[in-house]
Amino acid sequence: MACLTSLPAEIRQDILVRLFPDSISISHPWRSLVILLHINRILRHDTALLINIWTPVSFVSRPSQLQAPNNDFRQDIPVYLIPDSLLSISFPWRSLITPFLANHNLQLSTSVLKTCGVPTSAVSRLSQLQASNCNFRPNFLIDGNPYTAKSRQLTLSIFEDSKARPITWANQLVLWAPRGWVPHAELVQAWIDAVPNLPSNPEEIHLDVTPVPADSRRKHPLQLRSYVHERSAREHFLDSHIDGVSRLVRDINKRFGGRVPIHLTGSLSEKSEFFVNNVRSKSGVDIKFKGTWVTAIDALWPSIAYAASTLAHLGQVKKGKGKGKGANRLTRFMRIKWSWPTKWAFAKVVHDWGNDRAMEILTAFAKFEMDEKSESMSFEPVRKDERALQHHVAYDLGLESESYGSGSDRYVVVSKRITFENVDTCLPLYRNEIKRMKDQAQSAEFWALTGQPSPFV
Repeated sequence: MACLTSLPAEIRQDILVRLFPDSISISHPWRSLVILLHINRILRHDTALLINIWTPVSFVSRPSQLQAPNNDFRQDIPVYLIPDSLLSISFPWRSLITPFLANHNLQLSTSVLKTCGVPTSAVSRLSQLQASNCNFRPNFLIDGNPYTAKSRQLTLSIFEDSKARPITWANQLVLWAPRGWVPHAELVQAWIDAVPNLPSNPEEIHLDVTPVPADSRRKHPLQLRSYVHERSAREHFLDSHIDGVSRLVRDINKRFGGRVPIHLTGSLSEKSEFFVNNVRSKSGVDIKFKGTWVTAIDALWPSIAYAASTLAHLGQVKKGKGKGKGANRLTRFMRIKWSWPTKWAFAKVVHDWGNDRAMEILTAFAKFEMDEKSESMSFEPVRKDERALQHHVAYDLGLESESYGSGSDRYVVVSKRITFENVDTCLPLYRNEIKRMKDQAQSAEFWALTGQPSPFV
């Protein structure tokens, strides 16, 4: 049977290169390649050749990741594969590894050296091995030969470490703070201090100026757009950082002698264009914004209240200009006060699966409300976020809902509650029984107050 290692080298390498990531974190650039280096000699050799043509986008989320190479902040150093001649346990480890490291300008902590010989595994993981000239690039020493990936693009996330309050309250903080005060000024200053430690050979540098804290960047795109378009973030927060970001751009441009293009990226409100123009003007560098502009329409959540109002209006017209019991039911459907979880669930379904799918769910509830004879309604098996919308809408309408099944066959069943208010319209079969229970409750209350038999019985 044919296997990967028996394929021609060109086909084998074409398969392996698809496992290389397009983007990496500069603090752990080699993490995704460790498995490939540990399989066997053939794939290790192929991986070594591919590393030379690998051009990932490197991300730096914190200035601390750009500290000097010999500092102790790096806990996970790249995997270095030692030549086979050094892997024999019959050879002393210290006497052979020391000149080898010296020839390649490498350093190894004494805690890793073993006088009794090397491990018997074909690949030795030397976690304390550092290259003094690595300069924060994906460097590997494979079978005695150094390999280094080229950095196509370096992206610095300027406000990654920001907190939510200085951004969302920037409009108030700027008004009450002393003149010239800047929220989170230490973030940009830390990046300015780290400019000398930037890699020496990027093809271009992007500065991510998205005014969103780290914990909000991983949320739904609707929340991110809404956050970016808030006035506090799009105007006051970014306006206070124009001078700092301009200085950062100047220092980076000076660091590379104007040879490396610098651009702004990320997500910005369309009303934050002034920020890009001012940074370009004050820095004296012809920078451009290569990110995403968020418009006012993009920042709006699809409104379930508007959708329900439109649906109710169309239903009343079909009933004859608002006349009839069905029209009255849709009027209640239109005036319901939707909860925040329902609004958010509706917005997510519209964004992820389209407006038609969300309207199908609302239409099903509207028909169920108008049908006096139906006591329950079963939905078809759908995705988790659609089931969440069904549960939330049912709760706001005063209905009961329950999920059944498992996996892709899970579905929601909605039923009408038995209450004094809706028994006449929703459950006519139980009308007499509920009336008898009400009379008994009133009789017991009258007897407790007067000590006389109740006139209601």
